[in-house]
Amino acid sequence: MSSTTGSVLAPENPSPMGFAVLPIFVLEDPQLGDHEVRVLLALSSYTGANSKCWPSLRALSERCGGSSKRQLQRILNGYTRGADRVPGLVEKGYVSTELRTSRSNVFRLNFDRWTGQKGGDTGATAPCLDR
Repeated sequence: MSSTTGSVLAPENPSPMGFAVLPIFVLEDPQLGDHEVRVLLALSSYTGANSKCWPSLRALSERCGGSSKRQLQRILNGYTRGADRVPGLVEKGYVSTELRTSRSNVFRLNFDRWTGQKGGDTGATAPCLDR
């Protein structure tokens, strides 16, 4: 067996073992692009039971694989392209933000919007365990 150092698939400095969970409807939403799903997954990795988190844009950028601060702001808040408005995750209802001065913003994932549950409990189970 030959040993190789490094891997094309593994990052140079991987985060400690952890998991992030998204409801299936997020993956199935045709209005969401790959970068938006990646940001939702990154935010999910920071959230607790109340679906809230407050990572800095720098930390979120690192978790998303190096997206720029500006790109993250556009994904979250949307932007205007010519005469067209491109909605962000906030406008699409997936994320709420609480702006704080001199501190990172508080983000809340709004997955309960689709499940009818209150708070952070979506009542969802992993598909492989739901059999």
